[in-house]
Amino acid sequence: MSKKQVRKILTKFENELSKKIKVDNIFIFGSAARGEMTRDSDLDLIVISNNFDKMDFMKRLQLLSRASACCADKIAMDVVGYTIKEFRDMDKVESLSLKRIMREGYFVR
Repeated sequence: MSKKQVRKILTKFENELSKKIKVDNIFIFGSAARGEMTRDSDLDLIVISNNFDKMDFMKRLQLLSRASACCADKIAMDVVGYTIKEFRDMDKVESLSLKRIMREGYFVR
């Protein structure tokens, strides 16, 4: 999948999600961020929104799952949601996987 196709999917996803919450940013990681997507790849995203502040983990997942359904015919998506503070605090976690995500990923905006 090309970067242009990924961008189009991200725009559609963000537009759908923006009907429910204010999206502060989207962080893309994994094979799409590395430019190594294959036809079997999924799209790994972290949605950053302070609207998640009052939502528990399951509510966040439900909201994100519903929004990602708009693109399900194009690509599988693995999406999690964090507040701005939660995302910033991820730097403090000692995890090799998390460090790789932060190193290789980038903000969509």
